[in-house]
Amino acid sequence: MYYEAQVKKMKVLALIIISVGLLVILGWYTQNSTLLRVIELGPTMKFNTAFSFVLSGIVILLISSSSINKKAYLPFSIAVFLISGFTLTEYFFSNLNVIDYIAIQDKLSTKSPGRMSLATCLNFLLFSLSTWLISSSKKKSRKVGEYFIVIILILSTLSIISFLLQVPMSNRLAIIDTMAIHTSVLFILLGIATSLKNPETGFIAFRNSRSAGDKMIRMVLPFILIIPVGLSIIFSMLNNAGVIDVDLGLVLFSVVLILIGSMLITLYGNNLNRLENQKKALEKSFEAVNKELLDYKYAIDQVLSVSIISTEQKLIYVNDTFCETSEYSRNEIIGKGYELIRTDHHPPEFYDDLWGTISNGNIWQGEILNMSKSGKKHWFHLTIVPFKNSEGIIFQYLTLAKNISLEKKAEQLNSQYLNELKSKNTELEEFSYITSHDLQEPLRTLTNYSGLFVKKYHDILDKQGIELLEFISSATERMQTLIRDVLDYSRIGKEKSKVEIDVFKVVEHVAQDLSTLINNSKTEIRVNNEFPKIYGYETEIRLVFQNLITNAIKFKKIDKNPYIEIGYNEEQGNHKFFVADNGIGIDPNYKDKVFQIFQRLHKQSAYSGTGIGLAHCKKIIERHRGQIWFEPNNNEGTIFYFTIMKNNNE
Repeated sequence: MYYEAQVKKMKVLALIIISVGLLVILGWYTQNSTLLRVIELGPTMKFNTAFSFVLSGIVILLISSSSINKKAYLPFSIAVFLISGFTLTEYFFSNLNVIDYIAIQDKLSTKSPGRMSLATCLNFLLFSLSTWLISSSKKKSRKVGEYFIVIILILSTLSIISFLLQVPMSNRLAIIDTMAIHTSVLFILLGIATSLKNPETGFIAFRNSRSAGDKMIRMVLPFILIIPVGLSIIFSMLNNAGVIDVDLGLVLFSVVLILIGSMLITLYGNNLNRLENQKKALEKSFEAVNKELLDYKYAIDQVLSVSIISTEQKLIYVNDTFCETSEYSRNEIIGKGYELIRTDHHPPEFYDDLWGTISNGNIWQGEILNMSKSGKKHWFHLTIVPFKNSEGIIFQYLTLAKNISLEKKAEQLNSQYLNELKSKNTELEEFSYITSHDLQEPLRTLTNYSGLFVKKYHDILDKQGIELLEFISSATERMQTLIRDVLDYSRIGKEKSKVEIDVFKVVEHVAQDLSTLINNSKTEIRVNNEFPKIYGYETEIRLVFQNLITNAIKFKKIDKNPYIEIGYNEEQGNHKFFVADNGIGIDPNYKDKVFQIFQRLHKQSAYSGTGIGLAHCKKIIERHRGQIWFEPNNNEGTIFYFTIMKNNNE
């Protein structure tokens, strides 16, 4: 885009130069003094000069076009060289006067009529040479050509300044004394157009450069060019008007120039200081960003295998983790393809899909099995990202690979564990069936027969016999209760789905179910009505409250009626419930043991039960992703706490 803009400028300048040259040629044929002089009584642009400008404009058009033969400009450039060179020869041989009148007779000039000025000859010679040099493939040749352009611009600028200062013809430099004003202007345009041939490397490259030096040149150069010329014009006008003489004018010119120069130096010095401070700040920022990037790279290198692949599917970069996993050194794998680490696990269609995806500019993600140098196989989660240039063309691919071999092995073990768990669950269900049918049936028979035996032979048996039969009956009933509790424990978690539970109503229904026990034991229950609605298994939550209330009544003090408080506290992420009593309490040393199945802290004779109730509670609460524990009450008894996780409806 930038080069095209420069070409366009070259063509515009070339057309201007050609047009002015043709107008001057027309002026010679029509004897139009305005076209020839521009400035009254000023020097004329000679016919050969105008003709050479037309040729030079054509040269610019040809060298700016990429669709035309690169050597097409040479005939026109050689013609310019020959015209200017022959004219220059005439200056050394005064008797020669051939080329000056080859096209037309000059009757308007008094000094060297029909002959272009010495500076004009030199500029055309330098122009023709520069066009050959700047088109060269050699950098040094292009550099020399650029120096020729600078000389053209200097000579032309001197001529224009002489006109601006109104320097008399007799007082001008001999080399530019007969150069016309529009000749000087066209040479400047010609020099600019020629310099645009190599805008990125030529002497005008500073115009678009972002370096500090080139920026400073762009800022200072206009003042260097304008201020001296402007001051010269002002003091020349004052001298011509008789306000100041030449000596005073030179002194004032020097003083003003020094003052303005000092101001500019100070201004640009401060600007340089500001730029230097900005540079230091940017360097610090860059160092911080670079350190951060290095930290990120280090972190990535510790976790991921990183590689960069060319569009030819060759590795051009690998990190240490890649080398460690693949067991290849960088020298062994750089420049090679992925076939070094590829396995036969994936079919060819897998790799075709992979390369087809990234070749279309899309990111590919998936799992892949690779092989190290020693033959070890590793599973990776692979991400491949195409990198595109400013034109949207893919030039390389970045791959990020995470070793998931352990995860894969864990999946296999987990699958194996789940299969074993299913098998154990099946065995447990079979055991439950046996327990509920095959074991309970004999116990029911034993209970029935022992009861009948006591009833029929009560009068025959002595006191010891009756006690033994009652013991058998009690033991049988206890065994039935134990089996029923085991079955209840194994059934926890069998409910299929969670529902919304009104905890207050659950507690209310449990209290109604236990009303006989509560009334007979003269238990006072206080229930907080600020209960939330939760998600869970309703039957199991009922069982938790039932067990905790039953235990609070069972383990009461002999001399006190039971008092139970049921409440709720808000907790971040959890619903927190508590059941507090004034019973005999629990030693804190038993905080873990009390929730184990069949664990009793008292003799059977002291307190009835199987020791499975709190185990039930623990299993239920953990199914609801909560916890259960107890703490001593402030005054007496025990407080049981349990939590139910909020948003527990998955």
